[in-house]
Amino acid sequence: MKKEKLGRCEILAPAGTKEAFCAAIEAGADAVYVGLKAFNARAFAQNFSLEELNALRALSSQRGVKLFVTLNSIIKENELGNLIDTLAALEHIGIDAIIIQDLGTWRIAKKFFPKLRMHASTLMTIHNCLGVKTAHKMGFKRVVLAREMTIEEIRECSKAAPIELECFIFGAMCFTYSGLCLFSSLFGGKASTRGRCVQPCRRIYKSRGSKSGAYFSMLDLNALELLHDLKEAGISSFKIEGRLRPAHYVYHAVKAARIILDSKPGDSKALEEAMRVADSALGRSSSTGFFLYDRASSPPVRPELAPNTGKFIGKIKNINKDSFLLESNFEILSGDRLRFLSKDRTKQAIIKAKDIKKINTSLWEISGALSKEFAGGLCFLTDRKKSPFKKIDIRPLPIDYKRPKNKAARVKKQLAQTPAKPTKFKEPNIWVRVRSLKDLGALSSFKDIKGFYLPVSLVKHHKKVPNFSIPITWYLPPVILEKDVPWYKEALQRLKKAGFRGFQVSNLGALSLFTDLKGVKISASYHVNCLNSFSVEALNDLGLTGVEFSVETDKANLEAVLKKQLPIPIDIVIYGHLPVFTTRLSKHPWLKATDVIESPKGEEFLWEQRSDVGFLLFKLPFSLINKLGYLKRLPVRRWVIDLSFGTPAWVIRKKGGGKSILRGIRGPHKGFNLDTELL
Repeated sequence: MKKEKLGRCEILAPAGTKEAFCAAIEAGADAVYVGLKAFNARAFAQNFSLEELNALRALSSQRGVKLFVTLNSIIKENELGNLIDTLAALEHIGIDAIIIQDLGTWRIAKKFFPKLRMHASTLMTIHNCLGVKTAHKMGFKRVVLAREMTIEEIRECSKAAPIELECFIFGAMCFTYSGLCLFSSLFGGKASTRGRCVQPCRRIYKSRGSKSGAYFSMLDLNALELLHDLKEAGISSFKIEGRLRPAHYVYHAVKAARIILDSKPGDSKALEEAMRVADSALGRSSSTGFFLYDRASSPPVRPELAPNTGKFIGKIKNINKDSFLLESNFEILSGDRLRFLSKDRTKQAIIKAKDIKKINTSLWEISGALSKEFAGGLCFLTDRKKSPFKKIDIRPLPIDYKRPKNKAARVKKQLAQTPAKPTKFKEPNIWVRVRSLKDLGALSSFKDIKGFYLPVSLVKHHKKVPNFSIPITWYLPPVILEKDVPWYKEALQRLKKAGFRGFQVSNLGALSLFTDLKGVKISASYHVNCLNSFSVEALNDLGLTGVEFSVETDKANLEAVLKKQLPIPIDIVIYGHLPVFTTRLSKHPWLKATDVIESPKGEEFLWEQRSDVGFLLFKLPFSLINKLGYLKRLPVRRWVIDLSFGTPAWVIRKKGGGKSILRGIRGPHKGFNLDTELL
């Protein structure tokens, strides 16, 4: 399909600070993406105020560089007012695009701020041609593809719709598909979908079946050698990860990409020079990620390596009271930022080198206090004081807020006209998501179950399903690889022909499978990250008939949403072994299926492999079983018990005595954020 013309292929650079912004421009970036103080997926970066953003916009326009703003956090109900203010200000400033994930943000921007060009964030987990088609139908001008895609899959996506494709080509990689990580939120409410991930994937784990290691710490991505191949496959923009990284990193990453794109395909000297420059970015050990994953390339994870960033430069030989000896052949300069890793790899320390004494060609005495446990540990260089680029004085530029404030007020007034009357339901029905017909048979005698969700993968057994005389909805998984798209399309046609009308999607891309299937009812699972009333309205706009609310919600947010008059009903997941990681790395180099994995804090997890996808499950199930009295008072349609992972149905049947599913799921469990706060 013909795409909008973009001109030359774009290098898109990150900037979490003014210094990084300057570095990106000096190194040759065509566009820069930044975050504000709120609503972005890198909340721990320094980020920018609106006045600072206005100054960046003036400078980027002067230099012919595009400026994108990340608003790719999912939004809580009490943040919607501030979001509208922000969108009005961004439209007034005239930024080139917003990068978004939240469906409520999409609906508000599309309806009230049409001048804002929208890019679909990688947190929307767009990983096949279906997602690209859906994004195009929604009015997005560009899609940031999932990092897990191969070059061949990208080529198929480029044929799917006339929309720009962007992919990450350099920087850190998450272990899980972006948008599907629950780990950081489950243990402390710091949601990755809201930019507050505490990076549990970078920790050292141990297993009963393997030695300890950084099991989930991905190698950094370095696809410089593949840029021309990716361009030929249909990529319009090459994105560099790193809004948390220093200016030194940004400069060298952009410079390396610029060298490749300014050279001809197959120029080995240019590639050699680019790799040398990229080495100065001081990242982790790297790989080409998943781009060549279908060609039997080695997996992009090496658990034996240190999980921290930085260039390894030596070992700590001896520790004194106020200094230490470092064994290194690397030239260390005053002002260099050094990261230290203890010998057992459990502790880290950071020191900015000041007083340095070179004892001989490979031994340095550096002032600074390190505890004795770092003796024999490793040292990494993470940043250099000496800058290879010119710094530009960027001062906040005042904004005339009159116009954006007036527009925001008009939008809020229009939205406030919707009456805040909650939808009323009788006591919620209990529906159960199972993984097999055997599970369906084991639980069909429970009188309190009013319906089941069955996986579409069981389509060949669909003729047996009517025997159970209970409502059935067929659910699709959150990840459908490109090679499986034709199979799923045929499976849905078979089920529709057989008389089934209820279906559930776990990724908005799957809506494109239903284009030719009329008369069906489609709901959405919790995987679509619906956290506010405008996201519910957005799903209604897209034709859905119900949605499982985000499992990450806290009580205050849930209650605020349910006070609104919602166009479609809300369901709540009350039990399940929900995957904290969902990864394309189905065959882990160290882990085997059923391995019990222990975190540094003693938390236990299970590793599970299914076809082309790997899952990490917390050993205890998530459960709200102790909050049923509270949940009964909420105006929701269904309580969903998710048995697609974890405890077998026959165990629950035995515990429940064949009478009550709620009795069957009682036991030790882990709550989510309902008793705490989603940060």
